Amino acid sequence: DVYFWGSLMGACLIVTLPVAVLYNLFVDRFVAGFTVGAVK
Repeated sequence: DVYFWGSLMGACLIVTLPVAVLYNLFVDRFVAGFTVGAVK
């Protein structure tokens, strides 16, 4: 079996990069809200 690793890795990067960015933004917002709720 021969795979086109270059295009496969490029597609994976294009798919995972926005997901990772949104995940990081969501985690920061979630942690901030969680700590505010814990302080109260």
